Amino acid sequence: MSKKVPASVDQWKNQTVQCLAVAEELATALAGMDIPSAADPKALVLALLARSMSNTHGAIVMVDQTLIVEARSLVRLVYENMFYVAALHQKGVEFVKQLKAEEMATRRLRAQNLLELAKPDGKQDWEENLRSLLREQKGGTTTKGLTPKVIAGMGPTCKGYLIYSQLCADAGHPTAESLSRYLREIKVDGKHQRLLELNYKAPATEEEMSQTLDWVCSALIGVIIGVNEMFGGSSANDSINQMVASYQTMNGYQTFPEKPKT
Repeated sequence: MSKKVPASVDQWKNQTVQCLAVAEELATALAGMDIPSAADPKALVLALLARSMSNTHGAIVMVDQTLIVEARSLVRLVYENMFYVAALHQKGVEFVKQLKAEEMATRRLRAQNLLELAKPDGKQDWEENLRSLLREQKGGTTTKGLTPKVIAGMGPTCKGYLIYSQLCADAGHPTAESLSRYLREIKVDGKHQRLLELNYKAPATEEEMSQTLDWVCSALIGVIIGVNEMFGGSSANDSINQMVASYQTMNGYQTFPEKPKT
């Protein structure tokens, strides 16, 4: 049996562009749908679809510029979007309520932090109004914290959290792993010295570039399928099926999420 040759960066870029085209087709197919309010789960998944398209386009641009950290940081956002779409698909209005409660909790926390930071500067004119608002909101609904891990566990895309975690470690956060990309150790012959060469543009291999585009395709496909299923299918069904098949061929996979309803 011949060894499978990995797809090139250009091939993965073409695949990613194809996924973006299908996402745009789906967005067009769902445009003008009768949705009660902007807080409706269907409205939110459409917003997540648009956000994912923007993030993916940005990732392609970053790969073209060989900015691997910036590309992977954007891919990380698409995985978050996928987790949210899956949670909205599974939990619906219940998850929307959790999102609202989480937002109120974080607003209260930001307000409290602002008051703490303002103490050294003396009392400000706006402080009493802010304290009054905090008193009014006291005792509001609290949440256990909708972290990406918690949200990922709400839907069938939870395995994507493993990739998300890797993206956080080597790009999304200034960890030792991600910072090491900017430093290269050089041994100086005869002097037993080691100099650190600083790279403002973190170097990346062809394999990393291909992997980055592979991962963003996977997440964007997850978003597309989730959004399509939220609406019970659409006129983009055939294109979505072809996109999934193309992705499976590129990766040699045969077990991607189920095809959309027809």
